[in-house]
Parts: sequence; structure tokens; C-alpha cells
Amino acid sequence: MDNKEMDYKKDVFILGAGASKPYGFPTGRELNNKIITNFFHSIYKWGQNKYHRYNDEKEKEFINDIKNNVTFTDIQPFYLKLFKIAISFIDKFSAVKDGTSIDKYISCHPDIEFIGKMAISCVILESQRDYLKRNFKDDSDIDWYPELFKILTSKIYSDKNFDEYFKNDIGFITFNYDTSFEYYFAYTFDKFTQKPTDEINFISNDERFENFNPIHIFGFFNTDKMKEFRIQKRVICQNDRWTAGAQINAYFDEYFELYKQSIGFNQPKNVTMKKWPDEIKIMYDTRPVGEEIKKARELIKNADRIFFLGFGYDDFNMIEILKLDELLGNKIRRIYGTAYNEDPDYCEQKTNKFYNYYYNKSKNLEHKKEHIKIINKDCLKLIHNYY
Repeated sequence: MDNKEMDYKKDVFILGAGASKPYGFPTGRELNNKIITNFFHSIYKWGQNKYHRYNDEKEKEFINDIKNNVTFTDIQPFYLKLFKIAISFIDKFSAVKDGTSIDKYISCHPDIEFIGKMAISCVILESQRDYLKRNFKDDSDIDWYPELFKILTSKIYSDKNFDEYFKNDIGFITFNYDTSFEYYFAYTFDKFTQKPTDEINFISNDERFENFNPIHIFGFFNTDKMKEFRIQKRVICQNDRWTAGAQINAYFDEYFELYKQSIGFNQPKNVTMKKWPDEIKIMYDTRPVGEEIKKARELIKNADRIFFLGFGYDDFNMIEILKLDELLGNKIRRIYGTAYNEDPDYCEQKTNKFYNYYYNKSKNLEHKKEHIKIINKDCLKLIHNYY
């Protein structure tokens, strides 16, 4: 624990891609690489027995045949066009993947927005499927969810005071699409209480659980099963974890139908080309400030401590979306952030940036650089040492 002299009342955690990495989800660079290596295979597998009957061993041969404009008589035209667009997208993106993010690439090439967001979806959904199949378990030595859960339940000593869990004045903001955080904390709390089913449902449906649902700045994958889990019943039955593959197929079925329209198949005349649904956004999407972003800014404004976990400290996210340059100076607070595997110069640079946000707007001499710690630690160690 740190700085015990302050009376902390409100804590906010801001999660970047690194916060989900222990659970099998990719960082920014890893996302780029997985799009290059996995995207085509994902749609190839999805289409087997539906749009083509080529087996896995013939995938490379199939790609070469498409590039060489071989005539196919046993593939639906929509699927063949999809393959061609995907291959072209992968080839072009692979040439620049080490120098840019997929978000920026899509923003600079709006004509590939749909296929680009589909590629992101493939990677994240398959990572989420694997996470669910592991029963929320991870062997990583930087698995931080259990450490935070242990702290949040530290004042529960009997079955008479489970409500102590909800007295944690805490909020979460995430820039990630995955819902591993919600799954873990709702499922683990239900198992922790070990109440009869009807009582579990009462606890799980408690509105106070909403405080533990992260605000998803860029949206999340809103399949019916995921939506039902987030909004209605917080309990996952055993079978749900093993139907994650079916979730992906259902998701693809729905949005590939939209994609047919976007590339000119089954589209009525004079109908505007459809874009990827608004539930999934990228960093540079132009959009009005919605309720989610307003809620996130309000959390930051009222926070006594802010923890940045696995965050990349991109100026666009920090200034354009979160408005940290306007919000941090309104009160004395503590700021902690991970900079895992980064050198001291990087940590000092990010600390100075926060200090400029923190002090320059208010000119309050009580705002001190010592209030900010951006350090070379993973999420688990930062929580263990400072929360």
C-alpha cells in the first residue's frame, strides 16, 4: 500500500491491451501479427462446408489459386469475392504492420473499414473463445484478476457480510473489446458465495454489479449470449463455456450477411453501403461523444486514485477521448501506471506528461510529481505494491 495519509474514497482502473494479455488477448503489435497469420484461416474455416469444401491442407494452394485468378465453379460468388478482398487486405497491411496500428490503417483507408474490423473481430473472438474454454484459468505469473478479487473481498469474513463486496467504491474503464474481466469477476463472485441457485441469481442480478462492469470505450462483441450475460444473468452454466465456438459462428453469420450487402451482393438499388456495426469502434472513428465516454470522464473527474494497467498512453486516447489534460488538475489525487519492460527514460517521459496534465491547468502547488508513479511493473505487481 502507498501514501496511507490520504483518505481514498474512489478508485478508477483504466485498462489497455496489456491488461488482457495474461488471458490470451493480443497487444497492439500482436494483434497486427495475428491478423496477418490468422484472419484468412478464420474465414476459411468458417466457410468450410458452407461456401467451399477445401480441407485445411489445401488452404495455401487455395490462396495461390485465387491470386492466380483460377476459375472456381464450386464456390459461391460472394465467398470468392470475400476471399479476394481478404487476401488483398492482408497483403497490403503486412507491408506496413510493423510501423502502424490496425486502427490507424483502417482510418487512412476507409474503403477497407468493414474487412479491417472483421479481421480485428476474428482475432479477439477466437481469443475469447479460448479464454472461456480454459474456464477462466491462466497459468501466467502475471495473472492479476485473482489478486484484485482477493483485495475486493478482503473484508468478507462470513456468509453474513457478502455485501462488503459492493461497498468497494471502484470503477473500470477499458479500451479493450474483450469481456474477460466481466466474466471472471461475476463468475468468481458467484462461486465465492456458494449460495443456492435462486440466491445466486439474486446476487448476480443485483444492480450494484454494474459498478464492476467496465465502460467499454470502443465497444465489445455483443452476441446475444454475451449480451444476456452482461445484462441479465451473471451465472454461466458449464455448457456456455464450451459453446464459445458457436458464438463466433453466429457472429460471423450475422455480419457476413451485412458484408454481402457492403460489397454489392443482395443489395437493393439506391441503398447506402453498410458499415461495420457501431458496437465496434476503432481509435480514430469520428463519432459524437456518447454516454459511455461521458461516464468515463465523470469517473476520472471524481477519482482519488487512478490506475493505468497495460495502457499505451497514446495521446489520442488520453486527450481526445479521456480529456485527461482537462480533468486531472481538478483535485489532489494519486496516479499509478504500468510501463512493463520499458526503460527509465520512457517512465520518466510518461510521468512528466501526466504531471503537465496534473499541474499546468490548475497551478495548484499541492499537485506534486511524487503523486505520479509510471513504473516498469506488470499489472499484478503494480496492484500488489500500490493498491
